Amino acid sequence: GHPNPTEEILIHYRKLGGCGITLGSDAHEPRHMGFSFDTIGDTLKRCGYSEYVVFEGRKPHYLPL
Repeated sequence: GHPNPTEEILIHYRKLGGCGITLGSDAHEPRHMGFSFDTIGDTLKRCGYSEYVVFEGRKPHYLPL
């Protein structure tokens, strides 16, 4: 029911100046792939984030949530 790391840790990271959040799915079964990706944007916004990061050629690109 919660992301990993939890909302508490995401908020603390943001308060410390963190802004680079990447998204991933640590699924152990195909049916769990992308679990809760439909809600993670709202969760991150509630934690103080407005964007996430993708890497292309080892270079970060910030995208809006």
